[in-house]
Amino acid sequence: MGKGKGSIFLETGRFNTHIHNVLLPRARIANRDAVLAIALELMKRVMLRWPVDTGRSRAAWSTLLEMHGIPAVGKGSDQTAITEGKALGAVEEALNVPLPHITMINGVEYSPYLEAGSSGQAPSGALRISMREIRRETGKQFQKKFKSVR
Repeated sequence: MGKGKGSIFLETGRFNTHIHNVLLPRARIANRDAVLAIALELMKRVMLRWPVDTGRSRAAWSTLLEMHGIPAVGKGSDQTAITEGKALGAVEEALNVPLPHITMINGVEYSPYLEAGSSGQAPSGALRISMREIRRETGKQFQKKFKSVR
């Protein structure tokens, strides 16, 4: 399956609204830099939580981190599967627009099932939990954490 078919597309409207209407104004950080910082932090958290057998599905999330020179954290035992997974990951950055955003796609066909909790390693998912954590961060915590991104 190619990118987009069987991919994870979560409803992120509330997450995005919270980022643009709450976190960014509280942190007083330029939108472009803050959106990138949030996306990188989100992917780091997802990578740490994502269930791993061969590493294929997890590798599809690594694209954004690797684009920005951050090594993907974690494990995987099958290098062929990891290479396959990376090919099924995609990132679309739209940072120089009025409402900057980053789209991350995991095109591995069984990734939606992993996020839904089909693995005992992450029975509550990983992406939704990570987004919830970031939404709960206060303005001061957010500003301090991402200050170096300016």
